[in-house]
Amino acid sequence: MKKINLDNPAEVKKLVENRNTARKIVKDILDFGTDEQMKLDIIYFLALNLEDNEIIKNLTAELKKYRVSINKDKETDNNDKDDKPKLIL
Repeated sequence: MKKINLDNPAEVKKLVENRNTARKIVKDILDFGTDEQMKLDIIYFLALNLEDNEIIKNLTAELKKYRVSINKDKETDNNDKDDKPKLIL
């Protein structure tokens, strides 16, 4: 994640503009009529689109505690326990 130099007026101005845009997007989402579960899903899906993998892992792990799992009985670990190489076509 890029560090913001708060001593640079141009960077601060850009940060303020970006935050205002983010607030407008949030307002549009809320005006759309979202319930709590939808808000959690939106946050989760946005988190999946971040660039920093560590942030993605931390946020999604926390959000999974609160999201309703639809296929709870079908959850599987996609990592096979055997060490055999797999050919993926």
